[in-house]
Amino acid sequence: MWTLRLLIVALSCLVLSSMGTAAQTHPAIVSWLINTTNVTGRHYLEGNPTPIADTAKANCQLVQYSADYTYVRCNGIPGYVIGPYRDGNPAIAVGRNYLFKLPLKPTVQTAAKTVVGLGHIGVLINGVPIYNYADARSYNNGNIWHQNAIHFERAGFDCATGHPAPIMGGGGGGGGVTPGQYHHHQNPTAFNIAKVNMSDVCNMYLADGLYVPDSTKHGPLIGFAFDGFPIYGAYGWQTGSTTVTRIIPSYQRRAITDRTTLASGTALTAAQYGPTLAAQALGAYAEDFEYAAGSGDLDEHNGRFCITPEYPEGTYAYFATIDANGVSAYPYVIGPTYYGVVVTDNFPARGPGAASTNVKITESVTTYTPNSSTPVVLFTSTAVMAGKQGVPYVYNAKASSNTTDPITFNLTGGPVGMVIDTATGLVSWPSPVMGQHNVSIGAKITASGKVYTATQTYALTIASNAPLTITFTSAPITTGTENIPYSYTLRAIVSDTSRRLIYRFQDSVAGMTLSRQGVLAWQKPVIGTYPISVRAIVIGDTVVSLQSFTLVIKPDSTTGVQESDLPLSSATIYPNPANNMLIVQVTMPLATWARVELLDLAGRSVQQTAINQGSTMCFMDVQTVYAGVYIVRITLGSNSLSYPVVISE
Repeated sequence: MWTLRLLIVALSCLVLSSMGTAAQTHPAIVSWLINTTNVTGRHYLEGNPTPIADTAKANCQLVQYSADYTYVRCNGIPGYVIGPYRDGNPAIAVGRNYLFKLPLKPTVQTAAKTVVGLGHIGVLINGVPIYNYADARSYNNGNIWHQNAIHFERAGFDCATGHPAPIMGGGGGGGGVTPGQYHHHQNPTAFNIAKVNMSDVCNMYLADGLYVPDSTKHGPLIGFAFDGFPIYGAYGWQTGSTTVTRIIPSYQRRAITDRTTLASGTALTAAQYGPTLAAQALGAYAEDFEYAAGSGDLDEHNGRFCITPEYPEGTYAYFATIDANGVSAYPYVIGPTYYGVVVTDNFPARGPGAASTNVKITESVTTYTPNSSTPVVLFTSTAVMAGKQGVPYVYNAKASSNTTDPITFNLTGGPVGMVIDTATGLVSWPSPVMGQHNVSIGAKITASGKVYTATQTYALTIASNAPLTITFTSAPITTGTENIPYSYTLRAIVSDTSRRLIYRFQDSVAGMTLSRQGVLAWQKPVIGTYPISVRAIVIGDTVVSLQSFTLVIKPDSTTGVQESDLPLSSATIYPNPANNMLIVQVTMPLATWARVELLDLAGRSVQQTAINQGSTMCFMDVQTVYAGVYIVRITLGSNSLSYPVVISE
C-alpha cells in the first residue's frame, strides 16, 4: 500500500512540476465558478416563497495564481437561493470579501497533523466556506461531549443545507439585522434530494444546492481544503477501476447505551457523563462516533489516495460523505485533522473589524480568465411549486445557452399524467392529484457533437380544491392586571394542512404587539375594558378568520405597595461571557415577580424568564443562543435595569 501511495505522490508531483507549460489546466485554478455575468445572491424571507435579490455578487469574483499558490477572491454567497433560517438565527448572509490561498503542490503533513478547528476549514468552488461538524458548544460546557451541528442546528439550515454564522463585532445591518457569513457543515446538496428528508424547509423555500449526487457518475470536484487537497462529491471510482460507488466513511456510531465512556475506552466520572440517549439521540455529539480503520473507503481524515477525472495520475482527496439514503454522513467533509500541510492564513481573522482571512498576496500572480466559449445551458425560470387538485397545472420552463444550438426539454421525473413539450418546455398536468410530487426537468443542447445538460428539480404541492377554512383552536385570555405583562398565544388550523398562517391585528390597544406567529403581548397593561380583534390569514391567499374578545385589565390588589416602589436597585449577571448557563441575581427578595429578558442589539426578545416572588435569582439556558453581544433587561413595574452580556462560542 505504501509503495502505491509513494508512486501516486511521485506521479502527482511530476504532473504539478509541469505548471510552467500547463498552468491553466490545474484543477485548483480552473475549477472555480467565476461570476462573469454579475449575478447576485438571492434569499427567502420567512413566509414569502418568492426569492429576494441581494446586492452582493455570487460565486467567485477573481482567481489568480503563481507557481505555488492559487488565490481566490469571493463573497461567500452562492448562486442558489438561501434562507430562511427557522431557528431564530438573527443573522443574514452578507458579502465577506474573502481572500483564500491554496497550495498548487499540496504536501503531506509528516509531523503532528493540524486539527480541524471552528470557522472555515475549506472552500467550495462557488466561494462558500466549509465548516467542520461542530457548533462550538459542548454538553454542560464540559468540553467532553461536543455538539454535532448537523443535529442541533438542523432546524436552522435552509433547503441547501447551509446557514449564516453571526459575525462577532459585525454590528447591525439594515433594520438591525445581524450580518453573518454563510457556510455549509455538510454535503452541499438540497434536503429534498435525499430519500429520507431531514427537513421540510424545501416544501416552501426550494433551493438546488451546489450539485446533485449521481450514483452513475464520479462525484464532481466541489472544493478544496486549506491544505490544497481537493474535495469531491459523494461518489467515486472503486480502487483499480472506473466503476462508480458511494464513498463510505470509516466513522461509525458507537454501540453504546449511555454516555459514560469515550471511544478510546476512557471511563468518565459521573460529573463528566453526557446526556442520556433518550434526551439526545445517538449521533448528537462527536463522541458518539468512533473511527474504525478499514470499515469504509476513507481514512481518519475522511480522505484517500485515488484516481479522479481531474487528477488522472492520482491525488489524495477528501469526500463529502452521505449514507445509503443520501443523508450527510459523519464526519461530513473533513475528519478531526487535515491530511496535508495547511495554509493557516486562511483561518478566520479575529477581532472587531478584522478581515475575513489573514491572506495577503506578496508575490507576482497571473489572473485566470475562464474560457467563456464552453457551451453552457442554464434554467432561467422559477418553477411553479403549487397547484389545486383537479385544476390543470402548467409551468413554462425556460432555459438559455451561450450558443445558438436549439434547446430541447425532457421530463426526467414527475407524477403519472404529467408531460412536457420538448420544444417549448411547457409542463402540463391535466388532472393533478393532491399531495407532494417530486418533479425533475432536463434541458439540453448538442454542440460540436457533445451534449450539455442542465436539470431543474422541485417539490410540487397539490392542495385540496375545497374552499379553505380557518378554525381558531385557542381560547382568549380575557383578564389581566395593570402593569403586569399580559400574553396570549393564538392558535388556529387551516383545512389544507400544507398551508401556513400568519396573524395580524384588526383592533388593538396602544402598546400591544402581535407577532406573525401569534404571540399577543402587552407589557404594561392599563386599567380598563378593551375590544380586541385578531385575524388569522393564509399566507399567499385572501382567506381570513377573525377572533374577537373583550380584555378587562383590573387594578393590582395583591399588595398596598406599588410595584414602582419595590426594590430594583442593582443586579449581577454572571458568568459574562457565558456559553452555557446565564445567572441573573438582584440584591433583595422580590415582593412580586420580575420579568427578565435576553434581547439582541435590535431590541428583539430572544429569551424570557422571571425572578419569582420571594426569590433573587433566575437562570437562562443559552446553549442554543447564537454567539454575540446581547442585553439582559430586568423589569419590575415601571422600573427596569439593563446590562450587556456576551454569549460566546
